[in-house]
Amino acid sequence: MSDPDQESAFVAIVGRPNVGKSTLLNQLLGQKISITSSKPQTTRHRILGIETEGSRQIVYVDTPGLHQEEKRAVNRLMNRAATSSISGVEVILFVVEATKWTPDDELVLTTLKRTQRPVILVVNKIDLAKDKGALIMFAGALLQGITGFGSGLVAVPLLSLLLPLTLITPTLSIVNLLLAGFLYLKLHSYVTIRDWRPLLVAGIGGSLIGTVALAHIQLDWLQRGMAVFVVLVGILLWTGVRFQLPPTQRNQSWIGILAGFSNGALTLGGPPIVLFLSNQQLAILTFRATLTVFFLALATTNVLSFTLQGRYTTDMWSWLMVLVVSALVGAWCGHKVSLQLPEKWFRHLTLSVVIGAGLLVLLRW
Repeated sequence: MSDPDQESAFVAIVGRPNVGKSTLLNQLLGQKISITSSKPQTTRHRILGIETEGSRQIVYVDTPGLHQEEKRAVNRLMNRAATSSISGVEVILFVVEATKWTPDDELVLTTLKRTQRPVILVVNKIDLAKDKGALIMFAGALLQGITGFGSGLVAVPLLSLLLPLTLITPTLSIVNLLLAGFLYLKLHSYVTIRDWRPLLVAGIGGSLIGTVALAHIQLDWLQRGMAVFVVLVGILLWTGVRFQLPPTQRNQSWIGILAGFSNGALTLGGPPIVLFLSNQQLAILTFRATLTVFFLALATTNVLSFTLQGRYTTDMWSWLMVLVVSALVGAWCGHKVSLQLPEKWFRHLTLSVVIGAGLLVLLRW
């Protein structure tokens, strides 16, 4: 009779050839059981590695690299071995290279879309990235491309390790403007701006007020209170609680002021508007489109404000170009991913980001 406390799971490691799947397996197990080489297609059949901890076991399945070239029988055999390994596992690790995306990566992504298994993205060879700032911006824009918000939540803390905040804030304002503009081109048909005019106008006003308040008032206590509010409301919405807050002109106005002020003064502009729109039960594309219009308006306001303050200098343009290109690529990839997300997954992802943002603020104290 089996022990009810015993748990086991099969985890497939998939990706194109020579992306580092076997190296990852060896690192996970702490020993070399799979051959590694700079030569592609070293692994030609699946290799199992078992990690045991107490009564729990994880069986890792190292698979041959999926690739488009199938002229030889061995290539077709390797692809079949990789795809058949995916069907019998609980979780899939999708390994990609930080500095490169190839047609073979696209083939793997297309294959994984047809599965019903959870997929975890593993970015390998990050040490080869010429510009870690570009990778950070890509990750933030990828999140925003999927959910409609969140690039700053990822980018600002990590970029602050590389650049001074005096350079990050005005630079990211331009990046956010172009990022929101790009997403607006993709999503504008899913939102009617006049339906949300009170929200936009109030948001712009609130952002300007927040910018002024930031320069003259100590707002730590208010930021902490906003973080607690965001976390609590996010948890309630996650559990299915709904608030009677229809998108009337009055409700849009005070939510816009709150979100705009939070954006300008508290660096928490995203969560209030996300919580408000989540409560409206909008379709995914309408939700993302509305967020995009709101952040496009705020980004435009911020860029104009920084321009009038003389905050843009010639020494930031090289960084700006790197971040802009990375952001647009990340947003494009995120937009593609979002089109595949089920409604429930999308809702939980957005609420997770909101709750995480509030918790990060609280952890600073």
